[in-house]
Amino acid sequence: MNKFRTLPIQKKLIFIILAIIIPTLFLSGSFFIYNNLKTSREEMVRNLTILASAVGSTSRAALIFEDDTAAEEILSSLKEENQIVSAALYDSNDKVFVVFTPDVSASFEPPALLEQGKHIFTDHIEIVLPVSLDGEEVGKIYLNAHLREFDAKIKSYILYAGLTLMSILALAFGFTVKLQSIISRPILNLANLAKKISQTSDFSIRVEEEGDAEIGTLVSGFNEMLSQIEKREKELATNQDQLEKSEASVRTILDNAFDAIITIDAEGVITNWNQRASSIFGWQAIDAIGKKLSNLIIPDQFRDAHTRGMARFLSTGEHEILNQQIEISGIHRDGHSFPVEISVSEIKMDESYVFTGIIRDITQRKQAERELIGSRERLRNLNNQLQSVREEEKTRIAREIHDELGQALTALKFDISWVGKKYSNEDPMVIEKTRSMKELIENTIKVVQRIATELRPQMLDIMGLSETLKWQNKEFQKRTGVICELTIDPDEIIVDPERSTALFRIYQEALTNVARHAKAGRVHTSLKKELNHLVLEIQDDGVGMDEKIVDNPHSLGLIGIRERVLIWRGKFDLRSAQGKGTTLTINIPLDDPNSNDKK
Repeated sequence: MNKFRTLPIQKKLIFIILAIIIPTLFLSGSFFIYNNLKTSREEMVRNLTILASAVGSTSRAALIFEDDTAAEEILSSLKEENQIVSAALYDSNDKVFVVFTPDVSASFEPPALLEQGKHIFTDHIEIVLPVSLDGEEVGKIYLNAHLREFDAKIKSYILYAGLTLMSILALAFGFTVKLQSIISRPILNLANLAKKISQTSDFSIRVEEEGDAEIGTLVSGFNEMLSQIEKREKELATNQDQLEKSEASVRTILDNAFDAIITIDAEGVITNWNQRASSIFGWQAIDAIGKKLSNLIIPDQFRDAHTRGMARFLSTGEHEILNQQIEISGIHRDGHSFPVEISVSEIKMDESYVFTGIIRDITQRKQAERELIGSRERLRNLNNQLQSVREEEKTRIAREIHDELGQALTALKFDISWVGKKYSNEDPMVIEKTRSMKELIENTIKVVQRIATELRPQMLDIMGLSETLKWQNKEFQKRTGVICELTIDPDEIIVDPERSTALFRIYQEALTNVARHAKAGRVHTSLKKELNHLVLEIQDDGVGMDEKIVDNPHSLGLIGIRERVLIWRGKFDLRSAQGKGTTLTINIPLDDPNSNDKK
């Protein structure tokens, strides 16, 4: 060090410049190589992940329907991807469904035990992703890609960086030797002045300008910079109090906000945390700021999605939750989770993004919703019980009317016939009177039968749902003159009594609405059994109506139909338009796990 101090300033400058340039270039080159290799590898993994996801999405139908031919055709499209070594599709039981290798003569044994994710090895990359449909996993996709192109890229980067480093060093040394004498003196002056200013904070000092060349321009610019700094120092001193007051005001507003307000940077690190956030999540600002948001308040199962979502937005600009309200779960400091409502917005500052989330604890609201749903469920169960009691009462009344009143009328009919025969030769008036009485009794019997049938068709218990609907269809056509078409597939559908009653009553109410309001000339009805569901569709060509009438509290018929459907966890769909008729579709499952409770 002492020997260095005795060297002339020119050699010192050469030595210093080279001492700075060499490690700087080395570090820059190393960073360049590392950054490019890292970016290349991440891009390769990302491209392979996208490729695997695309192939998996295309293969969903083949996996569901176990179509190995279609699956092989899909995997064969990977021939165009030079880096693919092998691929495989697994079914939902993690068993190999189909495999693929570019070289058909090469043997390939896919791994039996799959661990989802990306696995990077020395010479290849393996990617395993789930294949899902409507949230349900139907299989997995496996890709194996070599790293030969990546290795070649490493060598080219190293060679390029080495050549560049040597060239820059040679140029730097030549220019340093030639120009150090010109540069050293003005730079030393600037350095000494900068040191003096840093010690004294006196920005009124100026450097003596020398010439009009670059150094002169630098000195002039330095002096101008000192002038600007001096001016801004005065302005900063003037505005410092106002800035502090403004910051205090903003902090007061944030801390008194009803919702939690949290700000994070592009790395997901918390930069702002208001008082309400401390109340909701249990973390004080001093503990939260500087930590990763995902590690603090996001549940484990959502952390990967949060990280991927931020990375996707920063790289592509695509997002799913920005500038809209969503409901998710949050984690309190003590470990318990609770529902929150969050709205996230982004602001771009200095080529980087800042994300602000406004979060509200909705635990009480969710509890109220659950209580409301429970109340509705209890009311629906009560309505179901009332419907069952009503049906039982109708059955009992129908039976009594049919048996008691029908038998009495029949007996009375026989007695009138006996009277007519007994006194037919004595008085013509008796004959006429007994005849009219018999007709009245017969008509009364028919009325009794009709009333009993409307209360509870015996056909529903004896012949089943299909025959009863056919009978009702004919009766409605006979009574109203509306052309009725009925299709049942299969011809004989066997259903439990409770569902039979529900579907029959729905059909009755729908036909009643057609007769009262539709002004239709034709009604087409279909009853189909699809897998484990019954689908009843009633379509008319009437005047139609506003679909919003379903929610009208005065539309008791439609409300009754909907409630009968919801009792069985079924689906109610009404499609209509003014002048275009109405289509009512009912879908009732046959394997409702709660059916025993409803009964």
